[in-house]
Amino acid sequence: MSQTLSLDQFRTAFHAGGLVSVAISASGGAFFITARSREGESLILGTTRDKKRRAFRDAGKAVAVMHKIGARHFEVDTSHWEPERTDDTRVRRPDAAERQHQAQQARSHDAWFRRQVQAALDDDRQPVDDRTVQARFAQRRAEARRLLEDDT
Repeated sequence: MSQTLSLDQFRTAFHAGGLVSVAISASGGAFFITARSREGESLILGTTRDKKRRAFRDAGKAVAVMHKIGARHFEVDTSHWEPERTDDTRVRRPDAAERQHQAQQARSHDAWFRRQVQAALDDDRQPVDDRTVQARFAQRRAEARRLLEDDT
């Protein structure tokens, strides 16, 4: 019997000492992280959302995840690795480029906005009271109306 764990659950089990062994194994063009619990249960690292088996196209990324968890000793089995099938395991996400573009635009806008706020905070000019501003804009509106009337 095997159980699929999210990365947080896998990390918690590892740090709690509930894992006897950890391994990275290949199947087709992907690498998977598995473990054996103290009770003998087979544990599989899954995706957070839908608990599907988490596939890594790059063994180095799987090793990096294990290292980040804190695992320094684990088995690596590449006997079923078929590098030519790497593209078969790739999840196609056509919306990823658009999401990245939107995220970049949001970061850019946020940086611009923060600069504008900082510039306003750093401005040492005296504030203009509301009555003065209202009077200026009333004058500008009146001038604009005069220009429109002269054109007709």
